[in-house]
Amino acid sequence: MLARVCETCGRPLADQRLGVRMTPLKARLFDIIERAGPDGISGSELQAIMFADRTRACMRSHIWQINDALDGTGYRIAGRGGYRLEKTNRGFPCTTR
Repeated sequence: MLARVCETCGRPLADQRLGVRMTPLKARLFDIIERAGPDGISGSELQAIMFADRTRACMRSHIWQINDALDGTGYRIAGRGGYRLEKTNRGFPCTTR
């Protein structure tokens, strides 16, 4: 996959998911979890794909950081029984005022 670059200066453009800037590693991790759908992907499968050379704690740390960045978007990565992207009720402005 070719990196997207600025047409003016040639610098690599940041990856964005749900309007949030992410490093290439976090964007790839997000994409894998999103593609897993509602059934999700197990931690062991995710670690084998993305973090074979790192600890499980490192993987969880990246997921925590993605969730921190997603705060306010109405989405988060849930890790119960497998990692999946789920909608939350947080982050949407109240329209009843």
